[in-house]
Amino acid sequence: LTPIRGFAQVVARDLQREGNHQQHVAWLLTLQQHVDRMTRLVDDLLDVSRLRAGRLKIVRAPTDVVSICRSVVDSWNATSTRHDVKLVTDRHAVEVDIDGDRIYQVLDNLVGNAVKYANDGPIVVAVGDGSLPGTPRAIGIDIIDEGPGIDANDRDAVFTPFFRARNASQSAVPGLGLGLYISNELIREHGGTIAVSETATGGSRFTVTLPLPDRPRRTQSSFEEPVRLSLVVD
Repeated sequence: LTPIRGFAQVVARDLQREGNHQQHVAWLLTLQQHVDRMTRLVDDLLDVSRLRAGRLKIVRAPTDVVSICRSVVDSWNATSTRHDVKLVTDRHAVEVDIDGDRIYQVLDNLVGNAVKYANDGPIVVAVGDGSLPGTPRAIGIDIIDEGPGIDANDRDAVFTPFFRARNASQSAVPGLGLGLYISNELIREHGGTIAVSETATGGSRFTVTLPLPDRPRRTQSSFEEPVRLSLVVD
């Protein structure tokens, strides 16, 4: 698939330079999009195979979670025309021992789902304190959209392999129903949790929590005095 995508890019670029080939360029761009979709599906299937075989590697290193969230937001804002993806946080940096590439994969999938299925409007990625009374300290990441949400009867099943919620399966958006399953397993491998709930406006809120180190590293912002982030999405 990679050689096909590369060839399509080269031909599209040459045609754009020559001019008067708008339709051909559009076809090649569509081909690239289909190749990208197929690549993601193949990657998902490989990840599922590795997960079930216990061979998925998690390479941990001190990583700034806020920076990962910012990269995901910037990436989707560069490609999405229907949604404004916003990062909301009072933290400049939060360092956690994680596999940065895998956490990026999870957040990219969650924001991507919101872009694909949610109504027009803003999508919020909020980073704040994820600790609950009597539990270890954690960072929380919320991905919030404005609907149509996930049916209450489907929420417990969305993290199972090959399951697609009713609104997703009835849409024209293709998919295998593996993204949320993989995301859930990756977060569990990090000792965290992922959950879905409904917002006051009827949208979806996916909440990812990741445990913080016992001894917090000094960054530009510390969690010594946790502040829970309150959001109102109009």
